This record gives sequence, structure tokens and C-alpha cells, in this order.
Amino acid sequence: MSSHALTSHDSAEWDTWLQYFKEELLKPQEKFNGKFFCNIVSSQGAGDSFIGALAFYMAHYPRMSLEEMARRANQVAGVSVQAVGTQTSYPFRKELPAELF
Repeated sequence: MSSHALTSHDSAEWDTWLQYFKEELLKPQEKFNGKFFCNIVSSQGAGDSFIGALAFYMAHYPRMSLEEMARRANQVAGVSVQAVGTQTSYPFRKELPAELF
């Protein structure tokens, strides 16, 4: 796949997603008024954990809103920063709150 395919603004699907991102995800969110506190040990792998969790929710919960998927993926990443390492910090399902599933 060429890099042009990943960054092209010609696709209607890309434009729709980008518009949603600009309008909904970048504006202040009253829905995200809760705070998630954790003891950060290392941020290494947190982004990968977030993206992996987001992909999981997209695949297994396709009717869930993107906003809710991102909120839950953020919680998963919040658990991953509480341990050292990249893959070793990724939580197992049993280590996550049941309400994430």
C-alpha cells in the first residue's frame, strides 16, 4: 500500500471521518468530565495499547460509538502505563474492569 493511499484526502470516507473528528472529537466534551487517575510507571507502549484496544472494540463492538470506544481504549492504556515495558505492560482481560466488556 502506498503512503499516498494512507494520506489521501480524495476519499469520501476519509473526508467524512475527518469531519467527524474535527466537529466531535476536538470540541470540549462534557461527556468526558470523569477523570481516570493512575500511578504512571512508564508510558512506553501506551499508544500501542490504546490503538490495540481501539481496534478490539471496532472489531467486536461495531455498534458502539467511536467516542465510547476511545474512552474504553483510554482506560486500557491507563492500565498499561502502570507497568514497565511495552508488550509486558499490556493488560490481560482478567486485569481489566468487567464494564469494559
